[in-house]
Order: sequence, then C-alpha cells, then structure tokens
Amino acid sequence: MRAGRMSAARRVFRRGAANLQEEYGPLLLAWAQVESRSKNISQARVLFERSVECVSSTAHSYVAWGNFEAHLENNEKAKTIFREGLDRFPVNTRLLESLVHLERKMGNFSDVRELLCTLLAKDANNVVTWQMMGELNQV
Repeated sequence: MRAGRMSAARRVFRRGAANLQEEYGPLLLAWAQVESRSKNISQARVLFERSVECVSSTAHSYVAWGNFEAHLENNEKAKTIFREGLDRFPVNTRLLESLVHLERKMGNFSDVRELLCTLLAKDANNVVTWQMMGELNQV
C-alpha cells in the first residue's frame, strides 16, 4: 500500500474507532492487518491484542494474530494466542487447524496427533483432517 493511501486508511480507522461507543473487534482486526502489511509490527501487535479483548471479537481475530506471530517466528507466542482463542471459542475448527499447522511446523507430532483427534471428534467428515492424520502416521 502506498504511503499516502496508508495515511488515509489510518485516518479512517482512527475516526471509526473514535466514533464507536465501545471498541469493535473486527474494525481493530482490519486495522491490525493493514499495519501488518505495512511492516508496522509493534502497532499491529497492539491492535491485534485490542481486537481479541473486545466483546465483539471473533475467533478470526485469534487466528489472524496467531498467524501473524507465527509468520514472525514467534511460535510460542502464536501457540499461546491460539490456545487462548480456543479457551474462548472451543468449537472453532479454524483455530484448531491453525494450532495443528503450528505444532507440526514446530515438530510437536504427539500434540498434532491429539489435536487432529479433537478435530475428527468435532467433524468426522473433514477430509483435510483425515489427510493430515494419514500424513502424520508416515512421520
């Protein structure tokens, strides 16, 4: 995003946040993602954290923030974020899948197996989960 457009986007986000009676998670998440793309890591991190603290937060806020941290190789931080998201949204398969991918990347195959079993218990028809379980058994 060009610098001028980035400044305009920031102004819109600030104005939107200022006009709301309470913080709105999806707005903060969108702002965090813009800051992330602009490599403004510290501001993105603050906004991701604010987005998950909102009553209006969704599991997607945790997935996005966890993936942001994983991309920066902050794997333990990402793992903590995914687990906190699962505490708040225990039936969200997207959070579980994100944690599976992270644990696999970290080489924690016993944790991956346990998470995949949890995913299959939630949705026994999930082809991708069965595929990952099959691939895991080759390791």
